[in-house]
This record gives sequence, C-alpha cells and structure tokens, in this order.
Amino acid sequence: MENDPSTQLLTEQLKHLNTLYKARMDALEEKLNHSKQISDHRLSALENTTRDHETRIRDATQGVTQFKLFSGLALGSSNHPLPQPAANSPIKSGVCRIIRSPKRSIQVRSSAKEVMSVTT
Repeated sequence: MENDPSTQLLTEQLKHLNTLYKARMDALEEKLNHSKQISDHRLSALENTTRDHETRIRDATQGVTQFKLFSGLALGSSNHPLPQPAANSPIKSGVCRIIRSPKRSIQVRSSAKEVMSVTT
C-alpha cells in the first residue's frame, strides 16, 4: 500500500500543504511582530510628545506667574503684596525699588544696602 501512487501523491500533497501552512504562519507572525514594533514606536513618540507638552505648559505657567509677580511689584499693585522680610532681617518693609540687572535677575531694594535678588 506504501507503493500505491495515489497514497504517495496524497502524502506529497499533505507535505506541501503543511509547508504552505508553516510559511503562512511565519508570514503572519512576522507581520504581527512588525505591527507590534510600529505600535511600540508610536506609543513611545506619543509619550515623549506628552512629556514635552507638559514641560512646556509648566514652564509657561511658571513664566506667567513670575511675570504677574514682577509686574505687580513694578506697578505697586495691591494684588501682589511685597514679600515680607524675616523678623531678624535688616530689611525693613516699606517702599521698594526694582532694579533689572543684565543677568536676567531682579533686585528689590528698600534702601541702598538692603537687596533681595530673584532670578528669572
């Protein structure tokens, strides 16, 4: 029965079918791995973009807050009270003068010797 031509033909056809299914499964696994890599890359890019946006929003918020504080100090606005000196500080509360220095910092002077610096 092993020498029967129809049995040999059927055996060869089944072997060929098995080879085709293995090749198809390998191709599907390769596509799946490729899709996973692309998805991981996209997720990573989105996470980086989100982190970048969060950092930019924090920086912008901090800049706006500093601007409001300094503009309030510069204009003498009652919405932004002057920082109060510590109890043992030689700086007396009262009229202050804001001096901008070229190093992006602001000095608040209440007298010729008393200086409080804030870096922007």
